[in-house]
Amino acid sequence: LLITTLALALVASAAHAWGREGHRTIGEIARHYLTPEAEHEVAKLLQDGRYDDLGEVGNWADAFSRLYATFEDRSTHHYIDIHPDADTLDMARDCPPEGCIIGAINELRAALADRSTPKWERAEQFYFLVHFIEDIHQPLHVVHPDMTGGNETMVSFFGNRSRLHGVWDSGMIRRRLEDFDLEQAALPWDIGPWKQWAYELRMAIDPEDAAAWSRDLTPEAWAIEAIEPSRGLTFDIAQEQELGEAYYEQAMPYIEGQMQKAAIRLAAVLNEVFASSGG
Repeated sequence: LLITTLALALVASAAHAWGREGHRTIGEIARHYLTPEAEHEVAKLLQDGRYDDLGEVGNWADAFSRLYATFEDRSTHHYIDIHPDADTLDMARDCPPEGCIIGAINELRAALADRSTPKWERAEQFYFLVHFIEDIHQPLHVVHPDMTGGNETMVSFFGNRSRLHGVWDSGMIRRRLEDFDLEQAALPWDIGPWKQWAYELRMAIDPEDAAAWSRDLTPEAWAIEAIEPSRGLTFDIAQEQELGEAYYEQAMPYIEGQMQKAAIRLAAVLNEVFASSGG
């Protein structure tokens, strides 16, 4: 059993999006954009004791759910492999019968609005929905030539060998967090670099941009939005390529923008869902 569990953990770790710090940061930004009704409903769902805040919720589907066969049917719901030669999404072509991240988000939004569902089940639907909305904004969960989100593309990132997917989900984020000196930070030192980063990203969001990002809340539109930027940043990376400061400086603004969009859209979806469910 231990061997099986460890093997499953290794498989899961290769396909995570954003890493722990990324999911935390997105959720922390999003909570500031919740309506009072949505904030109240989120607080009720958090009463099951697994997590204290929205920033941690996004990690559940990677840290817990993938280790148990109960959630095996969700394994393909963390991504969609849009054909790398395509200019747009085709659900018939790109979403397999067992499902994909777009179908999962649409399903969970509808399910979470049903208040007749037992609370424990709604909590799990909530955890998955938060995670998948965050995941779909990581471009390697949408499109890459190797059709595995860059997991088969091995690179060297500042001298450390890694899957390209790992560079995008956590490598660049961890390097970004090194920019925050806890002793010199304007915010309290005990909140950690990721929370300081979340504050910085939130303060940089223009209200007009936030309104624009909230206009189309369909996951199909979010996936299509990622195709061209991903093609420009990830498609030409070769096996064993050295990635350093130049690549980091090129990609990091896009990563931060995607995380800001994910936070705004996550909050907008939760506001919509919990308004329709009666708050």
